[in-house]
Amino acid sequence: EETPIRTKRPFPVREDLNKKFAIWFGDITQLRCDAIVNSTNETMTSRQGTAGKILEAAGPELQRDLPQVDPCKTGECRMTRGYRLPAKYVFVR
Repeated sequence: EETPIRTKRPFPVREDLNKKFAIWFGDITQLRCDAIVNSTNETMTSRQGTAGKILEAAGPELQRDLPQVDPCKTGECRMTRGYRLPAKYVFVR
């Protein structure tokens, strides 16, 4: 049997927001944008995965700043400078 095609969307479409956001797949450390989000490790202490790539690409300045960043509760984030990244800022959650 074929899976039925969904005709009704679970959330309303907002064309104004669709023009502002995009889904992108690739190396996050290469994005030239205002901010990137590290969503894989709350404290960015891991040297693996996305957090490790961000730490390596941003340089030692980001690692020195991280202990100064207040801890986040679930659902919150903190902003740091991007340092050597093409992105201006990194959101740490």
